[in-house]
Amino acid sequence: MRRILAVVDVQQLFLSCRDEFGPLARVDYAKLYRSFITEPGDVVDAVAYVVVSPKHEDAKFLRFLKKQGYRTFRLYAGIDPNYKDGELSNTRIIPRNWTYRMTKELMAWAVGTNYDYFYIVSGSNQFTGPIKAIHAVNKKCTVMSFRSSLPPDYTKSGADDYIFLDQQFLYDEHLYKKVPVPLIDGKV
Repeated sequence: MRRILAVVDVQQLFLSCRDEFGPLARVDYAKLYRSFITEPGDVVDAVAYVVVSPKHEDAKFLRFLKKQGYRTFRLYAGIDPNYKDGELSNTRIIPRNWTYRMTKELMAWAVGTNYDYFYIVSGSNQFTGPIKAIHAVNKKCTVMSFRSSLPPDYTKSGADDYIFLDQQFLYDEHLYKKVPVPLIDGKV
């Protein structure tokens, strides 16, 4: 039995999934979670770092992630200080990301916990420090990402393995909503 920690950068996955497969493409987080389990008996703790926008309702998505087994951390996007009350649709959102906190927490988890294996699910190449910390305590890690989001020299990060997310990790709503798929003539 292995104890596995998966750290998932939801914002980075969202953006890189859209870049690679188009503006309507979405990550299938249920499939992603199942991919962390490689042997019967594996125990997985998955942490999803989510940036929440004031322009979108994210409660359903966060509930979905929790039902799939993820623990979620939220970071609220900033709002332009020139925002006028009642004009949210015209508001400029100030983007934020989790990378700094994720790297610090991952380094602490590598040293101070009893996890055997780590998955870093992100398109950022800023995880070299945590990967070194994981290796310093004789543990292993895998980086999972969409191919287009990693720089050409991604192997310099030193991870033990790289898994590139492809179309099998894309969300297909027909699988989850049990909606009949229409035939060519529009009839079910």
